[in-house]
Amino acid sequence: MPSGGGVSFPPLTPVVKWVLIVLGGIFLVQWILGLAAPEVEYVLVEWLGLNHGMWFDAPPYFPVWQLLTYGLLHGGFTHVLWNCLILYFFGTMVEGTVGSRRFAWFLAAGTIAGGVASVLLMEIVGATIPTIGASGAAVAATLAAATFHPRATMIFIFIPLPLWVFAVIVVARDFFPAVQILAGQGMPMVDHFAHIGGALFGFLAVRKNFIWVDWGGRVELALKRRRERALADDEQELDELLARVGREGIQSLSPRERDFLKRMSERKSKGGR
Repeated sequence: MPSGGGVSFPPLTPVVKWVLIVLGGIFLVQWILGLAAPEVEYVLVEWLGLNHGMWFDAPPYFPVWQLLTYGLLHGGFTHVLWNCLILYFFGTMVEGTVGSRRFAWFLAAGTIAGGVASVLLMEIVGATIPTIGASGAAVAATLAAATFHPRATMIFIFIPLPLWVFAVIVVARDFFPAVQILAGQGMPMVDHFAHIGGALFGFLAVRKNFIWVDWGGRVELALKRRRERALADDEQELDELLARVGREGIQSLSPRERDFLKRMSERKSKGGR
C-alpha cells in the first residue's frame, strides 16, 4: 500500500470504484453459475475470455471483443481479490494524477495491450487455456503509478519499499517465467504474457506522455465535428433543392428528395438546425 510516511488507505476514486463494483458483481455471477449451471459458466469463459484458439482457427473472423471482456472474468476469489486490491491502491494513484476520463481510457488500453501480448505469445507456445482476469490492467496501473511516483513508499509483506522497487519485483515475477515458457520449458498456468503486455503499456504510457491524451475528449470533438459537417451538408442540399423547386416546381424532386425536405421541415419546426 503506497504511503508517504505511515500506512494509508487512499479514498476511492470514481472510475476505480465502478471497476471494483463491476468486477465483484461479475465474479458473483460466475460463482453462482459455477454452482448452479457449470456448463453455462464454461461457455461464458470460452466466449468472453481470451480464447486463443478462436483467434487462429477461423480467420478472417476474430473475436475482438475478447480483448476487453477477458478482463471482466476471474478464476477464483483470490484472483479477483488480488486484482481488485492492486487496482484500489495503484489505480487510485494514477486516476488521482491524470483524472477519471483519462484513467478510464488507460485501463481499457492496458487491458487490450495485455490481451494482444497474450494472443500473440500464447500462440507461439501452443497454449490453449483461455486467459481471464484484470491482471493486465492491474499491472499497467502498477507500472504507471511507479513511473509517476517512483520514490513513494509502500508496505510489501511488512517491508517498506520504494514503489519503483515493487514494480521491478512485479515485472521480474512474470518476465523470468515467460522467458522459460518461450524457451520450451513447460506450459503456462498463469498468463505471464498478458501481465508483461500490461506492464510495458503502463510504463510507456507515462514515459511517452500519451497517458495525458484526453481520448474521450478527442472522440467527443470528432463526433461533434462530424455532426457539424453533416448539418452543413444538409443545409447546402436544402438550399439547392429549394432553388430547384423555385425554378422547376416540386414535381422536379425525386421521392428521396421530397422525404429529405419533409425531414428538414420537421427539424426546423422543432427548433433544430
